[in-house]
Parts: sequence; C-alpha cells; structure tokens
Amino acid sequence: MTNPVMKTYDGLKDLLHQLYLNKQYYFSFYVAFAPFLVCELIIVLEFIPYPKPPSNLKIASIIIGALVVTMISLFFLGKFWFQKFYGKYIHQIEGLLIELKK
Repeated sequence: MTNPVMKTYDGLKDLLHQLYLNKQYYFSFYVAFAPFLVCELIIVLEFIPYPKPPSNLKIASIIIGALVVTMISLFFLGKFWFQKFYGKYIHQIEGLLIELKK
C-alpha cells in the first residue's frame, strides 16, 4: 500500500501477497533452525557424562528423533501462531477483495 497510484483493489492484492510472503519467511526460519538444533544436540550429547559411552546408532537415533519431533512441533506451532496473529486479517482482506471484484 506504499504506492499512492494503485487502486484499492490492486493495493489490497499487493498487501495480501505481502502477508503470504511473510508466512513463507516464518516457515523458512523454522527450517533454517534445523542445523542449529543438530549442533546443539551434538554439543549436549558430547558433554553428558555416561558410565558407558553410547553407540553411534544410539546417538544418531537421539539426534534424528529430536530433530523430527522438534521440527514437526515447530511447524504446527508456527502455523497456529501465524493463524492467530495474521489469519483474521488475511480473511478480512480476502473478503474485501471478493466484494470489490463483484
């Protein structure tokens, strides 16, 4: 809505497009979190004192399991968060676009 020459319909379409781009930015942040999670898990697993060192298979299964659980929970939490804070505005803008299209 920064271009004053745009009509209302075009401005709302642009705003809706920007909101969908923000949604993709948030989800890409969650995916970019995976390498940090793996590094943190490796550091934590290295410094836990074990009476008997764990096998490579056990370490790999812990890292993969934690990564899968964390990424899935981050995805759904992010989806819920985005819907809570942006969803109602997206629905309002979509409703206005449908009304203006008629």
